Amino acid sequence: MRVRQSFVSNSSSSSFVILGAEVAGNRPEFDKLVSEYYESDKLQNKFYLIHLDNGNYIIGKLLADGEDQIDETTTTIKELKKMADDIAKDLSKIGITDEIKLLTGTRPS
Repeated sequence: MRVRQSFVSNSSSSSFVILGAEVAGNRPEFDKLVSEYYESDKLQNKFYLIHLDNGNYIIGKLLADGEDQIDETTTTIKELKKMADDIAKDLSKIGITDEIKLLTGTRPS
């Protein structure tokens, strides 16, 4: 078995792991959230927001982010469930009721 120890990346992207919701970008209530709440810094310290290439957004709690390497952490399922419940409650206060999921991927850095 081959194990990769490290790599050199010329990429301008980074990986992420977010516990949150993917929200269609053309929903008026979410567009309002982005313009009024997020840009005015009311939610920036609580939630992480990524604008996807397909026009949608991911909003939630950033669990891991890294350009070359993601630090090792341990989170129990019970802790993830509590975080997901808290995120769902907070997002519902601003009109977002989408299902909370564990979302992974890459984004431009």
